[in-house]
Amino acid sequence: DKTEYFFPPPPDKPRLQFLTSFSSEKEFHGGEEKNLMTYLTGARPPQKDFSKPYGVAAGNKKIYICDTELGAVIVADLQAKHFGVIDAQGEGALKMPLNLTVDSDGACYVADAGREQVVVFDKNGNYLSTIGRQGEMKPREGAGNKDRIYIADLQKHSVHVLDKATRIALFDIPRPGDETNKTLDLFTPTNLGLDTKGNLYVSDTGAFRVQVYDIKGNFVRSVGEMGDGLGQFARVKGIAVDRQNRLYAADAMSQVIQVFDDEGKLLTWFGEPGSDN
Repeated sequence: DKTEYFFPPPPDKPRLQFLTSFSSEKEFHGGEEKNLMTYLTGARPPQKDFSKPYGVAAGNKKIYICDTELGAVIVADLQAKHFGVIDAQGEGALKMPLNLTVDSDGACYVADAGREQVVVFDKNGNYLSTIGRQGEMKPREGAGNKDRIYIADLQKHSVHVLDKATRIALFDIPRPGDETNKTLDLFTPTNLGLDTKGNLYVSDTGAFRVQVYDIKGNFVRSVGEMGDGLGQFARVKGIAVDRQNRLYAADAMSQVIQVFDDEGKLLTWFGEPGSDN
């Protein structure tokens, strides 16, 4: 299908272009994968399909997808057009990987709600270490920059900020005293994002908003409120921040992604309830 899809549709000026989607290895590389075993035996290797994908991250020309039902991280290599899988056994075994982030050196930090830990793998998918003891937290997502690791803890209604090199806890967000302020606190932190200034964005699903904190953990602003209109959220979940510090927020209820500028002003939106795109 060579049809190009834009949003908004004509006669409005197009702002975004839909490129592609995939839910299996075959769809990703655009046809049947040929390899030596196929040539020798005539048998096709088993296709790797998504079962229940949730968290996604990109880095090093790869797309990493957490599949909560498979209990694994699927790695889509954009150069090789190949699917790989992080499904370590033993000490590094995943139970319910919900979300993840990828470091500049290829290290992968996976928030595993089943283990109640963050599991760390190297660029080749080899197990390195874990963050947190089992039962201490219920991580929803991890984010990081060159100096810090951020972990959203649903059970403790907070985001833990750690030094990346030493793994020592620096502080929690909200800061002490802010957790009693309904404007500054977190209710159900589920997803994280970081902008170029070091500000942390936290999607607070149960509070119908995205909370923004500065590099010291101080509250900056809220984006959105409860509702089903533009600039409002019914079940905000996945978020991302681009190079121009624009916030993209996905709403699981309305099936719409809204885009905000770096001051929280709504710029545009795309998608619609019941849409497959």
